[in-house]
Amino acid sequence: MPSTNKLSKDAKATGKEFKWSDAKIRKKDVNKSQVFRDGSIGFPTSNNITRSNLYVYN
Repeated sequence: MPSTNKLSKDAKATGKEFKWSDAKIRKKDVNKSQVFRDGSIGFPTSNNITRSNLYVYN
């Protein structure tokens, strides 16, 4: 049974097939004001920070 989540629907609307390995940057979350904290920071459901998307977090 195909997934019916928003990413899958968006991909299908543009004639593409959704793959979980495809990265999608959520600009509203990246641009959101954050509190500075000591230590490591986790990104819920978005833990694949790679060279191709690292520039967004600088």
